[in-house]
Amino acid sequence: MRYVDDREKRREDLGRNSDAGIETDCESVRSSVVIHDVTTAYRADVGANRATLGGHDHEWLAIASLVSQACLMPAAERRELLERAVHLSHTLLDAAVLRQAADFEYDPSSLVAAESILVVSDHIFQSGALHLARAMIDALLEADTSLTPLQRGRALGKRARIDGRLGRIDEAADQYRDVARLGRRLESAELRVRAWIGLAALAQMRGNYPEQMRYARRAARLADEVGLPLLSRLAHSGLMITAGAQHRFEDAFRHARVAYQYSIGNPLREGETLQNIGQLLLEAGHLALAERAFISVLCRPLPVRIVLPALGSLAIVAAHRGDAARVCWVYSELERLEATTITPPYDLAKALLETASALALVRRSSEVERAVETAVRIAQCHGYYEIIVKADDVRHARGSELRAHRQPTAGALRLTAYMETAEAEDLPEHVALVGTSS
Repeated sequence: MRYVDDREKRREDLGRNSDAGIETDCESVRSSVVIHDVTTAYRADVGANRATLGGHDHEWLAIASLVSQACLMPAAERRELLERAVHLSHTLLDAAVLRQAADFEYDPSSLVAAESILVVSDHIFQSGALHLARAMIDALLEADTSLTPLQRGRALGKRARIDGRLGRIDEAADQYRDVARLGRRLESAELRVRAWIGLAALAQMRGNYPEQMRYARRAARLADEVGLPLLSRLAHSGLMITAGAQHRFEDAFRHARVAYQYSIGNPLREGETLQNIGQLLLEAGHLALAERAFISVLCRPLPVRIVLPALGSLAIVAAHRGDAARVCWVYSELERLEATTITPPYDLAKALLETASALALVRRSSEVERAVETAVRIAQCHGYYEIIVKADDVRHARGSELRAHRQPTAGALRLTAYMETAEAEDLPEHVALVGTSS
């Protein structure tokens, strides 16, 4: 689509989209320097990933192109193109997925047709096509003049999340603050909570844990109070991660239970939360409980972006428990997935490096070097310098000492008794995946 530089026109568009006299206060719309051509955006994503992205690339491009083209059209043609984009979105995402998105992320009574395009943009984002997802949201914000301020706020929050992942931290923070201001004007708890969760995530990226906790606590309190289950899950997950990083494990277990409670009934979110809880239990030294959490993740058909971290972590647990056979099984699964699946490169490189550390602990030196070489090759292609540095430590067996095994605390036992976890004998011969766009 074309570059957008006419700020006065966009201010007028914002005014026309006011609801009951409320003018949207979203500087992020006015200050965007450029909206990328969707083909250029897709090429940027494919260039970063060296492959097609999620198995639905053609449909994604078709939807994004229709919305982008609508920006150039008069009102009647614009509406027709948007309706075609929505129809394609419903074709791509079955009704169950759309209903689930409505139930977990939106107030079902306010879900409008164009928000199915936002659901598609989420799938694109989760598959790693960040530039294309952002281009689609930019185009929707410009093209669809029927969006209410609440719906625009949701889209802006999603765009801020993408900017954060792209490393535009300051721009993302400005957009989240705009969404928070809009939430105050509209008296929308949802928009304020979304903004605070986003600001908490950005603070975590900067390593500013006090600020992360302040925003996450504020978000959790309001989300719990007004009943926003998805957002409560995200806020408590953030508090769990921060408490775990500070070794306040009992607090972390308490937040983990809330996050898991709000995930029940959604297989994807259950798996994602179980993976995070397994990491927490591993960090706390509760190896047997962590192993059960990771095995439970690997017993479920989940996207590869969740499966890969669970494999790498299971290898570490198995090595610390002296289970060389399980470490070797993990490595064989990673080789299989690399050969047969479109895999997120960072997650694959990290899992390979973790497994290499595990192989070193069980003294499988030939496999160690092969796993490290593959991880480094991926890291060099994509500029993952942290992986390259850590690979040298693995090669020289630095940081490979055995972890202390701690007896489970009361909080850890209460948490795992509440969860549905699996035993070692339940581990399948091969992990099963759902589509990467799930």
